[in-house]
Amino acid sequence: MMNIADNPHLHKADVSRSFAFGECVKVLHCFHGHEFEIGEIVCIVGKSDYDDAWLCRNAKGVEWYLHDEEGEVVNCGSF
Repeated sequence: MMNIADNPHLHKADVSRSFAFGECVKVLHCFHGHEFEIGEIVCIVGKSDYDDAWLCRNAKGVEWYLHDEEGEVVNCGSF
């Protein structure tokens, strides 16, 4: 596994314990104020420049930020 020392272009803020760009996430909790529905499936489309939040978009095109502890990665299926 590559770490930050192996890749000077990789920033600690770009690494997540569970999420990655393009993955689908099932929303499980709301600890930081997003307005997704609990149980909703969203797609990760970006990363916050300011904290460890991930920009996610639902099937209707609505975007909010989620943190790792607010969801779990799932199979995207027909998203």
